[in-house]
Amino acid sequence: MNSSVTQRKSYFDVMRIMACALVIFNHLQGYTLYESQSGSAQFLCLAVTLFTRINVPIFFMISGALLLKKEEDWDTVFRKRFIRFFLVLLVFQFGKFILEQLFAIKHGEAYSFSLLKFITRFLGNDICGVYWFLYAYLGFILVLPLIQRLAKGFTKRECEALLAIHFIKFSLLPFLSIVVLLFGEDEISLTGTFNVPFAIVKPFFYTLMGYYFEDNVDIEKCSGKNVRRWLLIIAVSILFSISSINSYAGFKGEINENYFEMFDYAIAISVFLLIKYYFVNVHKTLSEKTIKALAYLGSMTLGIYLFDPFFKELFYGRIYFAFVRYLPVMLVSLLWIIISMALGALLTTLLKKISIINRLL
Repeated sequence: MNSSVTQRKSYFDVMRIMACALVIFNHLQGYTLYESQSGSAQFLCLAVTLFTRINVPIFFMISGALLLKKEEDWDTVFRKRFIRFFLVLLVFQFGKFILEQLFAIKHGEAYSFSLLKFITRFLGNDICGVYWFLYAYLGFILVLPLIQRLAKGFTKRECEALLAIHFIKFSLLPFLSIVVLLFGEDEISLTGTFNVPFAIVKPFFYTLMGYYFEDNVDIEKCSGKNVRRWLLIIAVSILFSISSINSYAGFKGEINENYFEMFDYAIAISVFLLIKYYFVNVHKTLSEKTIKALAYLGSMTLGIYLFDPFFKELFYGRIYFAFVRYLPVMLVSLLWIIISMALGALLTTLLKKISIINRLL
């Protein structure tokens, strides 16, 4: 049971579980707790918030690591992947649309239940914004065969070039904006007409990074020195981001969330490598029970992600106000993550017993 294939599944499952939990956290009060804090408490809350930003990047990196080494034609990708995720998105957005109408009726509010209204709001992602990830993923899937062919010739130099461009757009220019604000000038913004898709558009950037770091970093040859370097990158990235966020707030009087993504790529890549290192080099032997547990929960993450907005709408408010009197907001948020993931896994398990739903989830 402890073959390299099994261990590889284990570390990807751990990444999925962690990323799923962080996605849920990003839509809770704990994520924005820094807004009501000051001093060291605000620093710690911002550090937690910045770390959670790696959730979607990690998901895309896993997709790149697993999908870009394949060779698939467009018809196969469209039938097996695009239609599946499109139907999942359609069904859950419709479910959220119905729930929204029912709540409007319950509270005596105006509502507009029409197929045309649903279609227009579905196309504009104006029902449940949390599902934006699936819209982005569908865009990636539509050109997957092209990206698969491109990835076969993806070199270290090209990876470095994409990282450099990404650094300029998301790290250097925001930092320079703070510098020019110091001199009383306007912020720097890069024109939208200058676009380097594989370096700037995140679904493509992160999938390529996942593919490259999975296949081109020999993790078994990495050592404690590498681990310390990755941990240092995470720490410096968070510290520099917090410094930039506070500097901008000092000039403008408000926190700009654009600065939250200054170094999310550096943190995401480092965490990706750290988790893989741990399961390949440190914790090499997993019990069969542990492997099955990780595989089970990892396979439930899509369902957990999809059901969380429903559970939040139905139960979160009551749970939050019941526990926030006794527990800190951050702990209440962590408690909700456990509850939502447990409920989502249970419901997904039950629904997977239905053949057609099993193929979707």
